[in-house]
Order: sequence, then C-alpha cells, then structure tokens
Amino acid sequence: KLGAPGGPRKLHYDVPDAFEVIKAFPFSVAIMDSDNDTIFECLISNRTDIDYEAKKATFVWTIGGTKGVPKREVPFYVTPGPTPGTMDMLIGDDPDVKQGIFYYFGHDCIVMDLEYNGHLCLLWTALYLLHNVPPVCIDQFVDTCGVVADPHRRDLCPDV
Repeated sequence: KLGAPGGPRKLHYDVPDAFEVIKAFPFSVAIMDSDNDTIFECLISNRTDIDYEAKKATFVWTIGGTKGVPKREVPFYVTPGPTPGTMDMLIGDDPDVKQGIFYYFGHDCIVMDLEYNGHLCLLWTALYLLHNVPPVCIDQFVDTCGVVADPHRRDLCPDV
C-alpha cells in the first residue's frame, strides 16, 4: 500500500469524497508526475462508464503518443476506498486491488498518489486548462508530491 507522498504537506487541504472526485473529472490530462520522467505526463484519462448507485467507474488511460513514447491504453476500474479520500482500483487484467489517495480536489484539478508502476503522484487537470494550469494546482502538487514544477510544462503536451 501507499506510504506518505514525497512533499512537505504544509498547505491546507480537506479530505475529499472519493466518489465526488470520480464524478467530477470525466476527461482529464495528467500535467506532471512525481518522478519527472515525462512518461506519465500528458496521459489522458477518459471515463468510459460510471454507475452512480454502485459508486464505481471505469477510466481508460491513454499513455504515451508524444515524445517518442509508444501509445497504449490501460483500463482502470475504480470505487471509493475504505477510508475517506481513497479509492480502490483494478488495473487492466491485474486481479490485485491497488490504492489511490486524493490529496487535493478543486474544480480545476486533482493531486493524487496511486499504486501504479510502484508509486505515482500526479497532477490532473481538465483538458481546457492544459496550457493554463491555475497556480493553486501547481502549489498543491509541489507541496504534496515533493517535486519542482517543470518550467517548460507548457511544451509537454503538444499533441494532446
């Protein structure tokens, strides 16, 4: 399971309702990730199914397709987790339940940590904000994930 993210966590945040987050962002793009390797930056998340009664949803991540990274699609089957602000995920054909933790949720962005390729801390935003990410989102990402925001982030996703 996930440990604490890499940032100092000095900014205020309220623990969000996981299903409210799942409902709020049917289509989003990951702007930055915690290891700055750019593999998961610019990945698109598209919610393809949602069941409001059962509180579960399916998202398909489109990873790669820019900067020479081969494009692939990975399905994520998500439900709210056992504690507030968490979600459980089944990824692709893997039968092991993985964990996600929402650290910041605003109407423009999400900062979350999840068990994927080990541990991944991501800043998600709506696609229309791709080149105009609000400063509060970047501040929350830096505070939570413990990495410096890439000053060239506007150039990260030219094909998205």
